[in-house]
Amino acid sequence: LNFLTDRAMTLLGNGNRPQSVAPARSAINSVWRLYGLPDLGEDELVSRTFRGINRLFPQPRRYATTFFAGRVLDFLKFLNSVSSLPFLEATRKTAALMAIVSGGRPKDLEFIQTGSCTITSASHAVFTCIPKNQHSSALRRRFFMKLPHIECWGADSPARVVLDYHNRANSTAPVTNGKQNRDWFFIQSKNGFKKAHVDTIKRYLRQCLSAAGVSAEFTAHSYKHSLVSSLKLRGAS
Repeated sequence: LNFLTDRAMTLLGNGNRPQSVAPARSAINSVWRLYGLPDLGEDELVSRTFRGINRLFPQPRRYATTFFAGRVLDFLKFLNSVSSLPFLEATRKTAALMAIVSGGRPKDLEFIQTGSCTITSASHAVFTCIPKNQHSSALRRRFFMKLPHIECWGADSPARVVLDYHNRANSTAPVTNGKQNRDWFFIQSKNGFKKAHVDTIKRYLRQCLSAAGVSAEFTAHSYKHSLVSSLKLRGAS
């Protein structure tokens, strides 16, 4: 903790942001894991120190503009249901809806696994998942998504869309080595059913923006900015 604090103050003295000390914390964690030592992020003093740095030196606004999330939601709402759309369009609709109501990055969407999908009694779709072969508690938190049931959407709520796509992808995927390809949530149908790469998901998200009439200056990552801006306008901290 002393090392990280001194490093943060050195960065600040050199005209850099003290948050740039985060890679040093990650490097220490990488070594500690080899020896079975606890995750630094779980230490209360370290967590409080980084929260204090963020409060004292808040992150400046990175982007001057974003798009209105409701415009894309309205476009998705009036598409046919995921169960009746062609598989490519169903994948595109599901990815865009999940990105815009959960703030998930394209890389997050790529690594969702089907076994992590749960529809709760409150009609929420919940994911708790991590990329294969990675077990950091930080990643487990990062890959948590909770998709709400939005009443005004009727039967085609975000949770319903996720469940319908989940069922359809599982029933459509081919059998490989005597086992269905059910590992990854998003799959692509071109050249056989397989895991959708992050670049493919990015393309789906950009195509939805274009179809909804959103300016081409916005990218797949802009979905996250749109959600955060919408929450801020509604009084969220």
